[in-house]
Amino acid sequence: MQATSLIDQINHDLALQLEPRLSEAELIAALGQFVNELIQSDFDRLIRMLYRIDIQEATLKQLLKAHADTDAGHIIAVLIVERQKQKLESRNQFKQSSDDIPPDERW
Repeated sequence: MQATSLIDQINHDLALQLEPRLSEAELIAALGQFVNELIQSDFDRLIRMLYRIDIQEATLKQLLKAHADTDAGHIIAVLIVERQKQKLESRNQFKQSSDDIPPDERW
């Protein structure tokens, strides 16, 4: 259930159509390939996408520098997945059920 929500969120935020039943490793591989294509063909779109997802530029630069021999698409894909997980956890943590709201305060 968590993985499907994660993939749904990534599909929505990145305008992709990834298979909802991918394992995390398959998800990272597919995202890595997508990111590498963007690096080659539409770098501006990649930058806008990372900004929208809220990937910290300093963290990205540090990881790319520290792992210069690793595929950049893979590194960025891992960051995207981790950030999306954080967003989902945050939303679930602060989500209120309608049962928690008194009837006179509901809209």
